[in-house]
Amino acid sequence: MAARTHAGVDVVCRDGSLVYRPGIADSAPNAMRVSDRFHLWQGLSKRVGDVAAAH
Repeated sequence: MAARTHAGVDVVCRDGSLVYRPGIADSAPNAMRVSDRFHLWQGLSKRVGDVAAAH
């Protein structure tokens, strides 16, 4: 499939998966990439649990 550019896209909200990175880079290279709220909290909770378990 040929890449299409989307010049009007300013912000792309995505999870942390690396699968979407090439598609975003090809179609909206200047868009700001932000994490969605669910995955941001999920990652933070896991990291806090890991740090607490290490102590």
